[in-house]
Amino acid sequence: MEHLAKLVVGLVGPAGSGKTTLAKMMVCSARERGGLAVAHIKVSGDILGNTLRQYGAEPTRENLQSFCLCMQQLRPGAVSFAVINAIKAAPEPVVIWDCIRTEEDYAALCQFPNYALVCISTANEKIRFDRMRHRSEKGERPDSSDDEFRQAEQHAIERAISALCAKATHTIKHDSDDRDEFRSQVIELMAQLNILAL
Repeated sequence: MEHLAKLVVGLVGPAGSGKTTLAKMMVCSARERGGLAVAHIKVSGDILGNTLRQYGAEPTRENLQSFCLCMQQLRPGAVSFAVINAIKAAPEPVVIWDCIRTEEDYAALCQFPNYALVCISTANEKIRFDRMRHRSEKGERPDSSDDEFRQAEQHAIERAISALCAKATHTIKHDSDDRDEFRSQVIELMAQLNILAL
């Protein structure tokens, strides 16, 4: 039952809010500052994305949303089950679950006695869309137009985000692209979670 001693940090927030950026900053900051070792499990890439690629499908936002719903219909909590297994297999004492999208995910996160749910709050839709567009320059395939971005925001998976953010134990605001400000919030969060000593 060694996995029960792990700190599991669930991330929730809309697309383009900075969940993966936060996770990467936590991993790097822990390593650079001598904190606890941190693992990053990205559901869209590590769990769902790899499965879609195995079947020759691109891990676009639309495909990820549809696949997640299919898995939920096949077995409620199926995605959570896969993530829990990945968390248990991770040797690191801190594991970031990127990202919590459903009530089943939240219930699974709460099974760990030592957990935190962090909401990355970004009210500015334009900033989020610009971040998604920047991803496409890096080879990812986000929504290609403002209208497609807004349409994807109405998907059932995305609509659950505000209710999940209301359950967050911590909130980080990410309404600008000031990386230093965001990094200072991440470092403060890590200290609050005892991942880093300041």
